[in-house]
Amino acid sequence: MPGRRERHTEESLARLRDQLHAEAERHRPDTARIWARVEAAMAEQQTTPAAGDAAPVPPPRRRGGLWVVAAGLSTATVVGVTSVVVLTLSGRDDSPAVSLGRHSTGNPSTPGLPPPPDDRRTTGQDAAPGVRPSAKPGPSRPAGGQGGGNTLVSATGSPDRGGSAYWARNNLTLTVRRPLGALDVTIRIARGRWTFPAGSWTSFPGSDLRSETQVTREAIVQRYRLLPGRKVAPGTYLIGVQYRPGGRHDPARDTFTVTATGAGGGPPVILRGHF
Repeated sequence: MPGRRERHTEESLARLRDQLHAEAERHRPDTARIWARVEAAMAEQQTTPAAGDAAPVPPPRRRGGLWVVAAGLSTATVVGVTSVVVLTLSGRDDSPAVSLGRHSTGNPSTPGLPPPPDDRRTTGQDAAPGVRPSAKPGPSRPAGGQGGGNTLVSATGSPDRGGSAYWARNNLTLTVRRPLGALDVTIRIARGRWTFPAGSWTSFPGSDLRSETQVTREAIVQRYRLLPGRKVAPGTYLIGVQYRPGGRHDPARDTFTVTATGAGGGPPVILRGHF
């Protein structure tokens, strides 16, 4: 019967409408995961160093790409339109190394980034938007070293306890006991397929250090160098290197190397350790 079929169709459409509305109200997008994948793709494509600072890096053989698919589902007279957006990262990590450039440290300005521990003024690369680093350090691991004894500088590494599968940070604490005339700090983050850098910061005075980030298949390498003619005064300084783990990550595989020379000269102190 035509009338019965029409009533049945209207009832079916009403049930479908109610189900779609209920699903839409229940849906909570995982914004942290979406941002992680977007910023990972952006970081992977930043292959050009700052002008005049480094030799150009050969382009990777194949690049991952970011594509967005928007699928529309509409029920003409009853339901309206529901849109679903899917972010997908594709491609292979075939490039031997990607340089993200060098720059002198400067004040971070990204909104949503709180001050580091003790409200120290931070300098360096900005953290990712929307990320709120924790000020809770994990278990600390003092460095072992050679040359100059322990009277010049000491270093302790610790993973930040606020990390997750989408964001993490390794903190390096340097205790300088005598003025330094040279300082070179290298932090290596062991890298998986989906591990990418997410910024860094330091509590050193702004313009005293130059930072450089390099991404290889095996590691994210973050390096800080004291500029010629500058000195580091005695005190305690922090360096935080942030990254997107892209899955399970063991910070004990991450390492640091500190090479320091006193302002008055003498043999360098070399410290090595892991987080």
